[in-house]
Amino acid sequence: MTWALTPLTEDQREVQSVAREFAQAEIAPYSAQWDRDAYFDPALVTKLGELGFLGMLIPEQYDGLGLDTLTYLVALEEIATVDASVAVMLSVHNSLPTQMILRWGSEDQKTRFLKPMARGEMLGAFALSEPEAGSDAASLRTQAVRDHASGDWILNGTKAWVSSGTKGDVILAMARTDTPEDRRGARGISAFIITPELRGFSIGKKEDKMGLRASPTVHLHFSDMRVPADRLLGQVGSGFIYAMQSLDNGRLGIAAQAIGIAEAALRQAAAYAADRKQFGKPIKEF
Repeated sequence: MTWALTPLTEDQREVQSVAREFAQAEIAPYSAQWDRDAYFDPALVTKLGELGFLGMLIPEQYDGLGLDTLTYLVALEEIATVDASVAVMLSVHNSLPTQMILRWGSEDQKTRFLKPMARGEMLGAFALSEPEAGSDAASLRTQAVRDHASGDWILNGTKAWVSSGTKGDVILAMARTDTPEDRRGARGISAFIITPELRGFSIGKKEDKMGLRASPTVHLHFSDMRVPADRLLGQVGSGFIYAMQSLDNGRLGIAAQAIGIAEAALRQAAAYAADRKQFGKPIKEF
């Protein structure tokens, strides 16, 4: 099989250049310290929003750039070469919550949430996994019960390993809308748009990780959390399907991050091999 590489367009190279310059100037000097301190710099959200990098895949009508997936991945790769934690934040925001709202949200939800998310005024997060539902995410237990008098939903449960969870302004959370007496598996799960000011919402344990320490990963707790009826995303019972389809886009972002990390590792290794001398010459010459 023969593979043909398509060169980047002029516009894609321009976006790549902007991302590279931003990464080197605004992230690289602080990356190591942020990782040591497990520090998330909220100013980055504002700066990335001003560049349009938090709305790369959002149409212009919702204040995004309306770019294609490849252009977004090229920019993400450049960010990942200097800081994988920032790349995680950028990837999650662009590929999961924003795309779920764009594809399945109502017009009111798109206007209300996508516009500020594209501008960097609101950061997105994604809450699917739970302490007992990781790889087997369809076994999640968080329960949503409808208050028929108001139409609101009452959520109870815990979400685990939520990236950007301490800073997320718009969290796409999956919860069961079937009943204990009539479980419907993946078809019994719906998606909700959660914001931190909702009563009953709280941030729990923060993970102490081996890497990506500047990307906060936390548990989220919902305790009789009342979610307005207009925060249901799409159709009841379709939330797990929405999540899985959006994760397909997310995996492209993870791949771009891996390439950026590998590129940085190669550069560091090459520089070290040129600098490190043994037996009278750089080790790269052996």
